[in-house]
Amino acid sequence: MLLNSYLAIAAIAVAAPGCSDAAKPDSGPDVSGRWAMFSFEDPVAVDLRQAGGAIDGRGCCAESPDGRCCGRLTGQMVDGRASFGFVPGQFTQDVYSTDAFVSSDGKRMAGAFSRMTLPVAWVRIGSRDPHLPPPDPALESIIRMLGGRYALVLSNDPGGASDFSPQQTYELYVVESGFLFGHLGAFWSGEMAWSAAQQTLVVGPVPETAPGSPVAMSLRFDGTVLASVEAVMASGVRYQFQATPWQP
Repeated sequence: MLLNSYLAIAAIAVAAPGCSDAAKPDSGPDVSGRWAMFSFEDPVAVDLRQAGGAIDGRGCCAESPDGRCCGRLTGQMVDGRASFGFVPGQFTQDVYSTDAFVSSDGKRMAGAFSRMTLPVAWVRIGSRDPHLPPPDPALESIIRMLGGRYALVLSNDPGGASDFSPQQTYELYVVESGFLFGHLGAFWSGEMAWSAAQQTLVVGPVPETAPGSPVAMSLRFDGTVLASVEAVMASGVRYQFQATPWQP
C-alpha cells in the first residue's frame, strides 16, 4: 500500500552532527520553521532549520515545557522529501523519525513515521504554538459524534487509474479529537468543514504531497455512521468507496 514501501527509509533521519549533507544543495521547498504532526497518539512537534540539503533542529514528543520529552533533531532534504528524526529525551530511547513528501508550496508534508504503519501528515504552526491549535468547538462536537473505525471498499472503476484496488479493504479512522487517518492519508480539523445539508464531512483540498494520496475527500454519513467516501486525487481522478463499520 502507498507509503509502506519507504517506512524503513525514515531511520536515516537521525544523522550524526557534522554530516556532510550540509554541503549538498537542497532539491525541494525550504522546510525551516515550526511543524506539528498528526494521527499519532503523542502531539509531536518540531522546529526545523534547513541549510542546503541538511536539516537540523529540535523535536518534542509532547507538550513539554521542561524539555524532558525533547531532543536534538537531524535529517536531510532530497528530491522534495524531508527525512528527519530525534530521540525524545528522558521518556524513551525510541527514535521518532519521519520520511515525508513536501508540498511544492512548503506548507504540508505527508509520509511515514517510525512509530506507525499508517501514514501521517505535518502542517506548519505558529512559532509559539506548542502543537496544532484546538479545533473549532462546533466542528469538534460534530466529529465527536461521528467518530469510529471504518472499512472502505472501492465501488467504482475510474478507468486506467491504479491508486486503489477493488480487491483491497482500506482502513479509515474518524477520531473524536478532530482527525482523520488511515490508508487514504491523514487530515486534521483545520482542513475540514461540515455540510449539514448533505450530511457530509468535506476534507481539503490540501496541497499535493505523497504520490497516491488524495488531496480532497467527501465523507457522507447516514446519521452518525459513515456510508461512503469520495477521494479526489491531484490528477482529478475520483474514487468512490463504500464504508462499513470495521469488524474485528
